[in-house]
Amino acid sequence: MSSKLTTASSNQLKAIANRLTAQTEVTVTVYYDSKVKGAKKLAQTRVNRAAATLKVTKNSLVVKTQVRKQISIKSLSQITLSTKAPARKMTLTNA
Repeated sequence: MSSKLTTASSNQLKAIANRLTAQTEVTVTVYYDSKVKGAKKLAQTRVNRAAATLKVTKNSLVVKTQVRKQISIKSLSQITLSTKAPARKMTLTNA
């Protein structure tokens, strides 16, 4: 797992941010493999980069972050965004 975002993911995050209305609360989740030393730190850096991309694109968003243990092998390459109102959940794969 890399701490960097792919160009495609960065572009997708920007597109999503542009579609959201001001003051929307967005939670960005990145998963890590708890068996790999240092994976949590990499995931934290990665989630911070995703959050920063959203904030730079639209600074009126309320962006929260969370780092969670993997739920599947597939989840390790995903970034999940969720909003409360309106309730939406989006998953970027191969991020």
